[in-house]
Amino acid sequence: MKFSPRSRSTGTAEEVSIIAAPGTSFTYFGRVTHLDLRSGLLAIENQADGKVYDVHFDSSTRIPQNLTVGSQVTAVAMFRGNDYVAQSIEVNSGPARAAMTEAEENAAAAADQDQANGKRGRKARSKEDRSKRSDKDKDQDKDDDQL
Repeated sequence: MKFSPRSRSTGTAEEVSIIAAPGTSFTYFGRVTHLDLRSGLLAIENQADGKVYDVHFDSSTRIPQNLTVGSQVTAVAMFRGNDYVAQSIEVNSGPARAAMTEAEENAAAAADQDQANGKRGRKARSKEDRSKRSDKDKDQDKDDDQL
């Protein structure tokens, strides 16, 4: 709601917007700021708008074993009129990776890629070395045959 600045003593609404109707599903992506398994409450700092949303869950919701405060999660929740209820919760990364700045995250991702490329490179070199050895062995066999 936006209120009219003209009226100081009464609350006159100038504009009313309905953002969520009951039954609407929302997807939140962000960091877990609060987790209470006993009461079934999860608070997520949503990256899209920087706001913290309380998402409730019950015994029918599958809770990932690695869900902790600080984890980066994706949660799909349905608006019930006065609160949000989780339909699914997925942990994308643990607290250490979630706490990284964007530059640190990019550097970690690049390091992961370099490591993966290095492993592939070593395998390729090993295969190349094996084929060279095979050629040497073949040459040695030819020399032995000539003797």
